[in-house]
Amino acid sequence: NRTAWTVGANYMITDGFAVYGRYAKGFQTNNTDTPTGVVLYEAGARYHAEGLTAQATLFQTNFNNQFYNFIDPINPAVQGSFQGDLRTKGVEVDFNYRPTEIFGIDVVGVYQDPNLRDIFINNVATPSFDGNRPERTPKTLVTVTPSIYLPNELGEIYGRYKRVGNIFADAGNGLALPGYGVTSLGAILNVSERVQVTFNADNVFGVTGVTEGNPRQGQTQSLSSGLFYGRGIVGTTYYGSVTLRF
Repeated sequence: NRTAWTVGANYMITDGFAVYGRYAKGFQTNNTDTPTGVVLYEAGARYHAEGLTAQATLFQTNFNNQFYNFIDPINPAVQGSFQGDLRTKGVEVDFNYRPTEIFGIDVVGVYQDPNLRDIFINNVATPSFDGNRPERTPKTLVTVTPSIYLPNELGEIYGRYKRVGNIFADAGNGLALPGYGVTSLGAILNVSERVQVTFNADNVFGVTGVTEGNPRQGQTQSLSSGLFYGRGIVGTTYYGSVTLRF
C-alpha cells in the first residue's frame, strides 16, 4: 500500500550543455512487514558536442530498514537477523568519445562512500558497526570500452576492461577482499540485413576475483591460518550468438 514517486528538472543552458536534478522516493518489500525505504538525491550536468557526449552526476542514496537473515555461526540451525540503514554518496561519470568514424571509446566510472548506521543484529543494537562499509560493496567501479567500427555498418570489434574496487566480506569489516580487473574482447558482425553474429571472450587473462567471503562465519569474518573461504568469478569463457531477423 506504499507509493513510489519522483520529481526532477532539466535546464538547457545551451544546445549542448544542460544541468539537472532529481529527487526520488521508493521502497523494496524484502518479503517482510517492514519495507526498505529508498530515497535518492542527484544533480548533474550533461554535455554534447561533435563526437563527444559526457555526463557527471553527484548522488546520495539512503536505504532505511534494510533487513536480511544469516546463518548463526554458533548454531547453524538458527537464523540470525541483520537490520540497519545504509547511506551512500558519490559521483558517477559517463564519457563517450568518437573522434573518427572507425574508432570510439566509452568510459563509465563510479566512486562512492557507503556506510552503515543504526545497526541491530539479532534485535540488539550494535553501534560498533556504525560507519562501516556494507559488505560486498566497492567504493570504485570503472569500465572502459574502446571500439573499432567496421566500414559500411558491418559491425564492430571491441575490448572492455572492468575494474572492481576492494570490498569487505562482512558488515563488521573484519575481512577485506582485494579489487580486481577483468578484460574482455568481442565482435559484432552484421553478415546481412537479417543476420547478425556476435562473439565474446570474457576474462581473457584468467584473473582471480573474489566477490564474497564465507557467510557462515556471520557478520564478522576473519582469516584462519592465513586462509578464508570465498566465491570467485569464473575464469576465461567464450560465447557467441547468431540472430536472424524475419
